[in-house]
Amino acid sequence: QHGERPYRSYPRVSLDSVANEPILAAALSSNHAGQRTTIRRHYLHAIDRAQESIYIANAYFVPSRSFLQALKRAARRGVDVRLLLPSFEHNDVMLAQLASQHSYAALMKAGVRIHSWPVSHMHAKTAVIDGRWAIVGSYNLDAVSLFQSLEVVVEIIGEPFGAEMMRMFERDFDRSIELDLSSWKRRGISQKLAEPLLFRFRRLF
Repeated sequence: QHGERPYRSYPRVSLDSVANEPILAAALSSNHAGQRTTIRRHYLHAIDRAQESIYIANAYFVPSRSFLQALKRAARRGVDVRLLLPSFEHNDVMLAQLASQHSYAALMKAGVRIHSWPVSHMHAKTAVIDGRWAIVGSYNLDAVSLFQSLEVVVEIIGEPFGAEMMRMFERDFDRSIELDLSSWKRRGISQKLAEPLLFRFRRLF
């Protein structure tokens, strides 16, 4: 059965698997001292250089058009791009959910796979790219985190930690529901009408 327990916001990494391996870690912040875009730039740098896989879990996925384009470019060049996002039924901010859904069809057409977490609200903000670059923290891929909130993440570079993150994502993908483009097009008309309008005003919530 899908998801008998709430989604884990942070990975449980076995210390035995990483104790003797080199890992680089750095804290990145998003603050009002001229560093609003630091986390976003690190994300885009990793996405643009991805060669194998991009796995992202995010609670409020309403990124900029340039960020969406970066994900689509990666999928089109053969990278396995997968998103783990809250379900319509369980997101605790419905405006953000509807704004997020505006990009789903275009992403799926480009080859991005979208998985919906079906149990409770998924509050994770994690990512792993190519099994070597990972990020864990408070940063949502939305305008609130980019322009308003004070956020912090830990950026980790190292294969042992990345491999553990990959395994965590694979388990959670198995417990989620993957969206299908043909079925997605049959969602309710009220959602279809609200999504583009809310995406346009995404900076307000």
